[in-house]
Amino acid sequence: MPVLCNKPQFSISVSACLLCAMIILLLPLQWIFAAAIAALFHEACHALAVRLCGGHVLGVQIGQQGTRMHTAILTPIQELLCVLAGPLGSLLLLLFIRFIPRIAFCAAVHGTYNLLPLSHLDGGKALHSVLRMVLPKNARRISMTVQYLTLSVLWLLALYLTICCKVGVMPLLFMLALSMAAKKDLANIV
Repeated sequence: MPVLCNKPQFSISVSACLLCAMIILLLPLQWIFAAAIAALFHEACHALAVRLCGGHVLGVQIGQQGTRMHTAILTPIQELLCVLAGPLGSLLLLLFIRFIPRIAFCAAVHGTYNLLPLSHLDGGKALHSVLRMVLPKNARRISMTVQYLTLSVLWLLALYLTICCKVGVMPLLFMLALSMAAKKDLANIV
């Protein structure tokens, strides 16, 4: 059982550092900064929701699959609210697109991506939270089925973009990484 402490524990994996180095080499700095600010705002919305629900952030891990926030135990409804706070905050930044267009765009993409119903993303965690409240005996099976269907549709879209639209292999590489992350995290669904 985790011990509550005043200061959350932070960790950054080596693979996250390598991924950041690769991104810095490939993308323009102004987009990297906009995406970083959007991601930081997204995580701050999660943390604020945890605090407003009376919870505590125990730690934050940054890895190649993104950021994971570890909290003290929350009720299912609190967990659902905290999980959805990040994407909601990201999408709310669209209200400021006139003033901070690059950050608002990155936040909208980040928030929308995080709503995909995959186990390692906010959408998958929200779906699983709802299913645990409504259909506790079938929550894991339904979550897995929705994840497999989502991945199948995304794979078909990636193949279409690569073959028919001739956009290169980037959609397939993205789907490979997304599928590997989903498969690795699927074992953690309780």
